[in-house]
Amino acid sequence: MKRMMNQVRVRRRAAGVSLIEALVALAVMAFGMLGVVGMQSTMRAGADISRQRSEAVRIAQEELERLRNYSVVASAPGRFAFADIITAAPASVAASNANTTFFLETLVPAAAASDAMAPVRQVRVIVTWADRSASAPNQRVELSSAIAGLPAELSALHATRTDRTFLAQPYGRNAAIPRAAVNNGDGTSTFTPPGLTGVTWRFDNTTALITVCAPLCTTLTNRQLLSGFVAFATGGAPTSVEAETPTDLVVSLSMQVQVTQPTPASTQTCAVEQVGTDRFAYYCALPTALTGAGRVWSGRVEFGTLSLSGALADATSTKYKVCRYTPDNRNVLPASSGIPDLPAGETEGYFNSRHPYFYRRANGPQVNKNFLVISAGDNTTAYSCPAEDTLTPIESNTWPHQPIS
Repeated sequence: MKRMMNQVRVRRRAAGVSLIEALVALAVMAFGMLGVVGMQSTMRAGADISRQRSEAVRIAQEELERLRNYSVVASAPGRFAFADIITAAPASVAASNANTTFFLETLVPAAAASDAMAPVRQVRVIVTWADRSASAPNQRVELSSAIAGLPAELSALHATRTDRTFLAQPYGRNAAIPRAAVNNGDGTSTFTPPGLTGVTWRFDNTTALITVCAPLCTTLTNRQLLSGFVAFATGGAPTSVEAETPTDLVVSLSMQVQVTQPTPASTQTCAVEQVGTDRFAYYCALPTALTGAGRVWSGRVEFGTLSLSGALADATSTKYKVCRYTPDNRNVLPASSGIPDLPAGETEGYFNSRHPYFYRRANGPQVNKNFLVISAGDNTTAYSCPAEDTLTPIESNTWPHQPIS
């Protein structure tokens, strides 16, 4: 009897334990569910920001591509120009797949015309937006790029400076040899200069030295090549942009080189042919003297046929002036000796490569030596050779060549 009473007392003391355990379990489960809800909220916010960031990157990339897709360099009505790539204040951008508003801003630091980087726009495109946790923009994406100001028609080209050599060696031979020359398979190539009847030139494929053939390579004379192009900007006062993309044409043109070395002095006629619809190519084979520096020649290029002005101040509308493409004023007025002294610290190769008024002991082929023919004036104003266009990285500076005073 006593044992039974003890068991009853124990059961009474244990009564309600299962309820407490259930309440504790419920509380633990509630905290766990709160954690899961919090985690889901964080994941949703993260996914939201990720989607918004992807959209912001797309907007920034699209704007950069729009800026790169200019069609002209200078501002023009109805066309997007390189000159129009400027700083733009933040502006809202609609996006259908993001629950926020994006703001697009463009920063383009201004550069002085004298700055070497003036022809290149350093562009920063910034996109900002507010995520779920903020009422003002608190997220940001920024893309940077450099956009070069090249005319659209030249966007696939790289300008070759006159004091640089070509990287490529077409047909496995010296790059100075005209592409139209036929490779003979014996280390030489044959070229028929246009307009020089009965004459062929045979080039050494390695040195580009010329054997002048008249008509069957029986007279051997080692000569150096001088070649380039002649373009025209004769429709009015020439501009820097026209110097880069000249489109006019003068039908009649002849050229020669007044050679002072080797002596005696001589006049060498150049081969000239029209190339396309807007320029001429010229080729000159110049006799050389054998010296310690190799086979050299000295002299200057002159233009014939054209009705040329006798002075830079001439403004006659029916006459022309000749400018040469060169980065600086190479000995505009040669010394009375006929072979001017070199500027201090310069070599003859460097001096000649920059297209001087007078070549001094040139000991290798001179190619890509280009000229621009302009009108003398409009009968009132005398026109001058156009200077460098600072909006593009193309080197298009010109200096007076004929006349020079």
